[in-house]
Amino acid sequence: MGIGPHDTTLIATSTATYEGAVREILQLPFLYPIISVAHYRQTNVNDNYKQRLANTEESILKNGMVNPLVVLITNAAEWEQRLRIMRVGSQDDREFTKTPNVDGDIYQVMCGCKRLWIAKMAGYTHIDCLVTRSVEKAGEICSAQRKSRKAIDNTSHS
Repeated sequence: MGIGPHDTTLIATSTATYEGAVREILQLPFLYPIISVAHYRQTNVNDNYKQRLANTEESILKNGMVNPLVVLITNAAEWEQRLRIMRVGSQDDREFTKTPNVDGDIYQVMCGCKRLWIAKMAGYTHIDCLVTRSVEKAGEICSAQRKSRKAIDNTSHS
């Protein structure tokens, strides 16, 4: 038996649901971001990416991880299909990561790619995630997290 994202000898998981997703603690090596943070760090997309990344890093180091990552359980064929759709429909400089060379389920980070990158840099081994098999549900949760973050950002600058 090999080690996997749910290795319960090392971690505890929760079966509580949140907005149609299961909240779980997963190991970082089994999470694959949809967006390349390294690309954004190099190109500084939208002229403020590096600052937003620094602000997020400062917040995580000070307060811990406030929001769980949103993770879609998918497979290589589905990842490739979504990748083609996103590239065709993308109006910006997004740099999507390549499909991981993984047999079976792939844990695709749909929301929280910067937080995942920061967690890796900070030495995290596990991270709180909201896991779903529904693209639509993942999108809804990502949207809710963004709205929540904007509400916090707007009030903190007032």
